[in-house]
Amino acid sequence: MMIQDPSISALWLSAIIESAEDAIISKTLDGIVTSWNKGAERIFGYTAEEMVGKPIIILIPENHQNEEPKILRQIRMGERIEHYETVRKRKDGTLIDISLTVSPIKTPEGKIVGASKIAREITELKQAKKQLNESNERYRTLFNSIDEGFCIIEVVFDRENQPVDYRFIEVNPSFEKLTGIPVTEALSGKTVREIIPNFEERWIELYGRIALTGEPARFEEGSEAMNRWFDVYGFRVGGESSRKIAILFNNTTERKLAELERERLLKQLETERFRLAYLFTQAPAFVATLRGPEHVFEMTNPAYLQLIGHRDSIGKPVREVLPEVAGQGFFEILDDVFRSGKPYIGNEIPIMLQRVPNGLLEERFVNFAFQPIFESDDSVYGIFAHGIDITEQVQARRDAEAANRSKDEFLATLSHELRTPLNAILGWSRMLGDTQMSPEVREKAIEIIQRNTHLQAQLIDDILDVSRIISGKLRLEVRPIELASVVESAIESIVPAASAKEIRIQSVLDSGGSMISGDPDRLQQVIWNLLSNAIKFTPKGGRVQIRLERINSHIEIIVSDSGMGIPEDILPYIFERFRQADSASTRRYGGLGLGLAIVRHLVEMHGGTVEAESKGENQGATFTIKLPLIAIRSIEMPSKNNTDREHPTADKNLAFECEPELQDLHILVVDDEEDGLTLIKTVLEKCGAKVTAVNSAADAWRSLQETRPDVILSDIGMPGEDGYSLIKKIRALPEDKGGKTPAAALTAYARAEDRMRVLRAGFQIHLPKPIEPAELVAVVANLSGRVGEK
Repeated sequence: MMIQDPSISALWLSAIIESAEDAIISKTLDGIVTSWNKGAERIFGYTAEEMVGKPIIILIPENHQNEEPKILRQIRMGERIEHYETVRKRKDGTLIDISLTVSPIKTPEGKIVGASKIAREITELKQAKKQLNESNERYRTLFNSIDEGFCIIEVVFDRENQPVDYRFIEVNPSFEKLTGIPVTEALSGKTVREIIPNFEERWIELYGRIALTGEPARFEEGSEAMNRWFDVYGFRVGGESSRKIAILFNNTTERKLAELERERLLKQLETERFRLAYLFTQAPAFVATLRGPEHVFEMTNPAYLQLIGHRDSIGKPVREVLPEVAGQGFFEILDDVFRSGKPYIGNEIPIMLQRVPNGLLEERFVNFAFQPIFESDDSVYGIFAHGIDITEQVQARRDAEAANRSKDEFLATLSHELRTPLNAILGWSRMLGDTQMSPEVREKAIEIIQRNTHLQAQLIDDILDVSRIISGKLRLEVRPIELASVVESAIESIVPAASAKEIRIQSVLDSGGSMISGDPDRLQQVIWNLLSNAIKFTPKGGRVQIRLERINSHIEIIVSDSGMGIPEDILPYIFERFRQADSASTRRYGGLGLGLAIVRHLVEMHGGTVEAESKGENQGATFTIKLPLIAIRSIEMPSKNNTDREHPTADKNLAFECEPELQDLHILVVDDEEDGLTLIKTVLEKCGAKVTAVNSAADAWRSLQETRPDVILSDIGMPGEDGYSLIKKIRALPEDKGGKTPAAALTAYARAEDRMRVLRAGFQIHLPKPIEPAELVAVVANLSGRVGEK
């Protein structure tokens, strides 16, 4: 509806102006206010009465005074000014931001007579815009300065609403550095598939899900196409229909590659650890690691636990775990290695260990090394102990060395035992050629020759028996025999030797049911050997007992004596070849020490066993033979080789003539063998010498203190003190006390090393037994210095 009445129109317009929120002001072309509405009063604080008829310049701050003339000039020109933003001053002096729209006021004829002004306060809007600009500036600064990559993408969907691609809308400067995609390329409008043709589908699916659901996502993913790994946080920008995603991301390639490399190294380390653990547990060498100055066990392998006896060691110091090692030097070595940082290596080191709880100490031998373990600052953290238990190897070597020594000692003993009777046989046989020898001496010579011939034959039989045993050629003539008769025959053959030493033989023989299958000669040899040994090692006036009795299904022969007994350390080896309780040159009893080895072998060939018992030295000994009552197999005995054996010098008889140089010569002769001593004394006295004959080194030393001899003839192997010791004591005397008395060693020890030892000990000459009487006389004459004298 149009209002036709001008008066009503005026009222209507006036009401609109008064109710407007904006200031509506009119003014003349000279800038004098002609109207002022309620909005102007509210904005500027002046009432209409205060402003109508006043210049508008009252509202303009001093620094904006030049604006009004410009505005009026444009109005006069009929121009309209729209949304001019400026500053005006309120009645209270407060400056406010306003937006002006100024229009010229015209008469109906078109003449410009004034201006109408609409002023809107925009202080809050200005402030909000300022804040927005500041916020945008901060955002842009952050957007451009952060190290993280940031971009906004728009996901492209197909008709089925499935994500198929995306394009970059905005990217920050770090984007190019982290992705390798130039900013110009990213913002060129191309999709990611166009930029990276082989880009992985899973990335598009991830971003599509965020765009559809609006649920933000944080994930780490790699792209083979980009050869990079990214840590990504993505969230939707806009409402539900928005397909834009904001993405904040970091390039984690280095870290991820480092993690992958770490995982690879960990797997490799695990593999190596498994291999090392296998080697550690399966290694034959013992291994242990010790921590700190107290040497606390951190790790031990089975070989180490086997060495120390499976003790609870982990977490305990070595002194607590191995208290018995104290005083053996190992703790001190560990302390020194930890303190100095220098390794220690020991070879064939003995260690005493208690390998069984509450058990005896056991000697072991080890090759070991203690290696220091260093910290990163080169300080010593602990010790790595490793080595090998070589006890068996050391024992095997020692056994081999002992066997070799036993063989050498046996050969030396063999030489001595064969030469000693040979010396008497050869010497007295030469003496029998002397027509001036009295019948009494001749009878004695024949007796000595026969006795020593029998002794040497026995020695040779023993050697041949051992040879047959070693070669496996010893055979038995087996037949049913009554064992009691064999024992009686052996006793009868040993009676003369027992009577000579006044030894009482007791026999208790169970004759009933002692039939066995065996070789009577070899069994008699066994019993004779045991009885002979018992008599040899039993002192004068002692007792030897032999018992024969049936025990269940076997026969026992028990030979016991009251003699010197068997040392505990020798007892386990008493039946072995090349083993003797006393093999030194000072041994008291002769013989080769083969008898018991022959006894054991012969008894075992009969299917039996032999054992030795002794409570120790001077406690006697007991030998027990057990033979089965069942028959053993009969084996034919090979034909005996009766080829005669001769000494290399047997056919070289030397004529015996006394030299005048021996007349009244004083000679000291030392020999523990009575027959040999008698022979030498007889030969030398026949040639006019004065002979002092003694049978021990101690008697020789006493004789030397009383009378100084011209020549000394001494045996080497004698009981108590040997010839080596005697000559060294003599050579230590001053010359006027006999310290330089000429001396010859007359001995059955005839090896090259024996000869060298004799000469180095102080003897002038080495005379191996047996010796020709003529040679003996010549040597004595030469030593006396009378050679050539008449």
